[in-house]
Amino acid sequence: MSSTRRREATVAAETASVPVTPIGIDVGEKTLVAAATASMEPADAFAVEGHDPARLFDYLATAVGALQSAGFETDAGEAQLTAAFWYRLRAQVLDAAARTVQWVRSHSAPVLVLEDLGRRQRPLWAVRDDAEQVGAWLLPHLQSALAGRAREAGVPVAYVDPDGTSRECHRCGEHGEREKQRFWCTNPDCDVRGVDADRSAAITIASRAEVDIRD
Repeated sequence: MSSTRRREATVAAETASVPVTPIGIDVGEKTLVAAATASMEPADAFAVEGHDPARLFDYLATAVGALQSAGFETDAGEAQLTAAFWYRLRAQVLDAAARTVQWVRSHSAPVLVLEDLGRRQRPLWAVRDDAEQVGAWLLPHLQSALAGRAREAGVPVAYVDPDGTSRECHRCGEHGEREKQRFWCTNPDCDVRGVDADRSAAITIASRAEVDIRD
């Protein structure tokens, strides 16, 4: 974790006048945002679904590829396509951030908790012709929008280690199996089976923040 993010996490814990409520945030390509407290069950978590950004990104990459195969200068056309894509997806990103922070603020002394993905934001122009880069581009932008909106609303932001959050059972802490959007705990003593993987991850992220704050 960067020194700036460590300081943010410390400030979030130390400046709270009452016990804080960590709200874990999982970002993704289909479910743009899943948010939950450590005590929630996946079915009760908050979520904002995306309008198929991966499909939009695929269209962009295909169209840019077609332009690039032409025998003439295509920068102007590529710029127009990229701008049109960003206009559509930016609305989704900003809406998801606004709705999530509104929900986060409904809790007592909330702290918005993100995974420290360590990804630098890349300009859309740099990945416009590679459909495989949708997550590498989208997730840092979602996190940035969420953190920015939270700070504007006076909600502290903290970061936790992202290692294994999507494969760790939110209830017992054991590792399990993930298939597409579902998570199964492999601990025979745990009954978590087939729950929404993104919402489960959000609970795990919140739980990690609770441990960090206590320590």
